[in-house]
Amino acid sequence: MDPSSKKHRKSECNQLRYGLRPIRAIRAVLTSLLFIGKVTVNGEEYSINDEFKQNVLNLSDEVEINEIEAAAIVLDSQDDPGILGRSLLECSIIRFHQHRKYVLDIIRLLIDLDREAETENGPVYDYATQYLREGVFAVKDSQRIVPRCMVAMKDVRAWIQKLNDKITAAAVLAGGQTPELAGELETVEFSRVSLIQQHELMAIIMCRAIETNLGQEDDFKSLLAELKATDKYDSLLGTFILAARGTPLWFASLLANTSK
Repeated sequence: MDPSSKKHRKSECNQLRYGLRPIRAIRAVLTSLLFIGKVTVNGEEYSINDEFKQNVLNLSDEVEINEIEAAAIVLDSQDDPGILGRSLLECSIIRFHQHRKYVLDIIRLLIDLDREAETENGPVYDYATQYLREGVFAVKDSQRIVPRCMVAMKDVRAWIQKLNDKITAAAVLAGGQTPELAGELETVEFSRVSLIQQHELMAIIMCRAIETNLGQEDDFKSLLAELKATDKYDSLLGTFILAARGTPLWFASLLANTSK
């Protein structure tokens, strides 16, 4: 992910939780809490050591979340090193991506139920439809679901590129040969694959939003601009085009414009 995208994503996260206070001041406050040696997670206060602090700061920088969220993830990952055979930081990164993917998988299951609700009846289908309309697809912070998905997918693609660069750099250092992904590089590869899966799930969510008439003309124009700027043909491009199929008019316009 390029620096501007990273800063933008972290800015949105911090503004959502802390209003419009300067981000640097927020980070200073959170970091100072860590160096006091205590941190409060889910209403419970924990005493922490220097190793824990460093893992929290490293995780915060690696996945671009604030230090309190990072502390919660590191705390939840304490037992994972003995199971996964990885460092606490690597286990925390894995847990972070697993959590993101699980949330998106849940939304995908709700979408499946919402589609089935078109031909089936029952409280489960009613709940899934209601939750999607009033929760997932609702306007948040003056932003609609389709633009939110497009921004999130763009961030994921930039993040994947950053991880690809890491793997390429490792191959160069290994004498031009593709290295066996061991240790930290295995975690990098896990993160990369997980992000690809997350990108696919975001495309499914966006597609369903368009199918339910939540897309607008400006959304199509933004999507088309993204596609025109694409210089790589890979699976990510395929899932991005998938999102356009929700409305036949969108897809027809897409074909007409890209064929020129």
